Amino acid sequence: KLVCILYCIVGIPFTLVFLSALVQRLLSPTFRLLSKFLQKLSNFGSLEVRLLHLGLMGVAIFFIVFLIPSVIFWWLEPGWTFLDSVYFVFISLTTIGLGDYIPGDNAVHVHYRNFYKAMVGVYLLTGLLLLSLTLTVYYDIPQLNLGLHLHKHRDIFDNGDDNTSQRRFTASKEELSEPTSVSHFNETEHETNQLVRK
Repeated sequence: KLVCILYCIVGIPFTLVFLSALVQRLLSPTFRLLSKFLQKLSNFGSLEVRLLHLGLMGVAIFFIVFLIPSVIFWWLEPGWTFLDSVYFVFISLTTIGLGDYIPGDNAVHVHYRNFYKAMVGVYLLTGLLLLSLTLTVYYDIPQLNLGLHLHKHRDIFDNGDDNTSQRRFTASKEELSEPTSVSHFNETEHETNQLVRK
């Protein structure tokens, strides 16, 4: 048990750093696609295009990470209902991991159990990566980033000077409502590439 605790202390931060590095690498093509969307759909507002981009990502992630794997587990695991498969996928990808459903432990998997479990591990890491990427794109939209709104709320800046806090609050609202241009994504892509190279 002590070894498991020590392993988790080292392993969990390492896994988070690993996933963050992979997400940074995937951000470049993701924002490049968003830039193309902004250019092709220039008659729409920046927010609408970004929501479309996020929606398409969400639908793709839902099918690739949730629905298709749930069907596969339902097919491969004897005794699992479809709801059991969806439950396992959801519990695993949200890192709750209760351990009440474990794929590959049935006797029918004895001939390929090690390969099956290895593929489940690869799937879970890939799923976490794609979910992290989607959340990163979500939080990059200022209008949807609740933390940004709360951080720039006037109560945080309120130190007794109502005029100063009001000016800061107004400036924050203007920043949040400011449309994002294609050049912003080019700059973001450039910064992401620099981070990756470092």
